Amino acid sequence: ELVTLPQPRHPPQITTHTTTHRAGGHPTPTQRITQPEGHKTITPLHRTWPEQEHVLQLTHKFKFKEVRMTAYDHSSGYTYGTDAVPTSPLTLEDLRQIEAAAHVQPGDAELLARAEPILAPHAMEMVDTWRGILAQKTYLAAHSAHPDGQPNPEYAQASKPRFAQWIIDMCTRERDQAWLDYQYLIGARHMTAAKNAADGADSTPFVPLRYVLAFIAPTVEVGHRLLAEGFEGAELDAVRDAWTRAVTVAVTVWAYAYRDHPEQF
Repeated sequence: ELVTLPQPRHPPQITTHTTTHRAGGHPTPTQRITQPEGHKTITPLHRTWPEQEHVLQLTHKFKFKEVRMTAYDHSSGYTYGTDAVPTSPLTLEDLRQIEAAAHVQPGDAELLARAEPILAPHAMEMVDTWRGILAQKTYLAAHSAHPDGQPNPEYAQASKPRFAQWIIDMCTRERDQAWLDYQYLIGARHMTAAKNAADGADSTPFVPLRYVLAFIAPTVEVGHRLLAEGFEGAELDAVRDAWTRAVTVAVTVWAYAYRDHPEQF
């Protein structure tokens, strides 16, 4: 039986201000999220990339179908919902079956929408933390470096906002054809079909699927740590479970891009 959960115990405060974007030069109302006094922030395991300002657009709605489109400045590659995204060979029926296998619940969309104000302000930190874990293992870090193993900070910096946006999309996007298509593209960007293409990067040709699948665990864990800042007890368990299921479904869709390339496992 579904129950209505109370609101987070540490809701962030949202203030509105006006900023001018470089591209158009027109003043645009935006919002910032300010955490309440005593709020704890996650400490990344490794910090290499500089902090970037989180400019949160006024277009954000707390409805699952209405999404904040540009929480971060995307230099390239974020093509969600455009003609540049190929159609996934998986169908929506396939997606629903994957969701059923992951035990996705009818209330998960609402739980994820409530998680977004907690996770979104820390999305860049979450990416830093994930990359810190990868950096501790040479065989994992190699796939963000040049082919000779030398660091490739340009590649890392260019792709970072897209990973941060993925966190927001996971909490706010409807699981429709556009979502399915873009998750499939993310999978293709991890293997030879499209890796390095979005940023013109000089790096390894693919990330082995076994590492993509294994990294579900830290992806989930970092989210769980942050969610404890806004929820507790039964509601914390419910939101964490929804995040776990959402990540599992998304990475399962990514994995389908590898189906004809067993050598990339």
